[in-house]
Amino acid sequence: MNLWILAIFAVPVINEIMSNPKGGESGPLSPGDRNEFIEIYNSGDDTLDLSGFKIRDNQEEDTLLAFPDEIKDYFPEVVCDTRIPPGGYALILDREYLEQGENYIPNQIPAGTSVLTTGDTDIGNGLSSRDSIYLISPDGVIISTYGLGEGLPLNPPDGVSVERRVINEGDFIDNWAFSRSSVGCTPGYKNSVSREIDIILDSAWVKRIGDGEFKIYLDVINGGLNPIHNFSVTYNIFGEVERNMDVYIPPDDSLKVDFDINDVPPGYYRVDLMLKTSGDEDTLNQKKSIDFLWDATILVINEIMYDAENEWIELYNASDTSISLRGFRVGDMSGAVSNAIEDDFVIQAHDYAVISSNSLAVRNSITVPGFPVLNNSEETIYLYTPFGFVMDSVHYFSKWGGDNGISLERLSPYLPSNSPSNW
Repeated sequence: MNLWILAIFAVPVINEIMSNPKGGESGPLSPGDRNEFIEIYNSGDDTLDLSGFKIRDNQEEDTLLAFPDEIKDYFPEVVCDTRIPPGGYALILDREYLEQGENYIPNQIPAGTSVLTTGDTDIGNGLSSRDSIYLISPDGVIISTYGLGEGLPLNPPDGVSVERRVINEGDFIDNWAFSRSSVGCTPGYKNSVSREIDIILDSAWVKRIGDGEFKIYLDVINGGLNPIHNFSVTYNIFGEVERNMDVYIPPDDSLKVDFDINDVPPGYYRVDLMLKTSGDEDTLNQKKSIDFLWDATILVINEIMYDAENEWIELYNASDTSISLRGFRVGDMSGAVSNAIEDDFVIQAHDYAVISSNSLAVRNSITVPGFPVLNNSEETIYLYTPFGFVMDSVHYFSKWGGDNGISLERLSPYLPSNSPSNW
């Protein structure tokens, strides 16, 4: 009984476990092996010395040591010491963490973090999602645990750690959760699932409901320990607008909200969204961007020269306003994508422009590095906006016409791009 009291109300607490890093786990220096870590938090009022403490998984027990000073070549402000100040963190890293290869948490160990390792090349026998973890004092007492409660240990996704929710509560399933950090873990930082107030914009999408009328939908999560009573949504489609949402979201719950935007003229748009609520402790997880297109005939692929030494496509601006092609790209069905157009190259309303692989002696033309090599028998050409969505695409076949130096011409910019009868 005394053993469990020590484990629940311990001063050094197992606070975060990365048992399933990104990358392969077989072979020497594999990221999935080297990038494991265990985080210890000092919840007491005095400096804690972990010298002589041991860490154990289901198979092996290792003595904790200060990490060699060579880690300061990468993280100069960490502390290679077994001591942890009050309210401070220690990271137990694989002995081979600095060996050649891809590190999973580079440049994310904050200043002042104590960095430890073990006497051999693994933490325990190499952590797995099936392992329970024990922190053991020099005199053999189990001080803190992870994975002993019913339903534990958890099986985290690839590259995601398991974090303790409330420091001074025990090793039971409701007190552990997968990291909500955008990078999958919070080594040396306050846990992403331990924040008092944390509003999360999980997803956002848009739906057209009429001519120039759209509805934006948001999936909002309360990732904090306290309820959220209201928040605001800021977006910037025609200048910055802020909408207040008087709603209630309990801890660990979610809510779908929506609002309308009206009088949207034809065009392509990127809407940057941000949630705000008082006291939010994480300002990195409440932002999303939505790209959408209104009136798909605004800019179309109008002519294709696919069987010539100098291949090209012609675009037609079917709108009543000029359009800059800065940032646009051209791709094909192999996945090849050209460089982005860097110049502020403009197509006037109801005018044409040519994009080519090499310079052409024609009006309103531009050469784009990386213009894909077009197949003669069958090909799909994609016109990508600066935001990465497809403005127009054409999947053509040689039987449509246009070979031996003769181009393939579109009959109408207002009829479907992939209809053979429109070419």
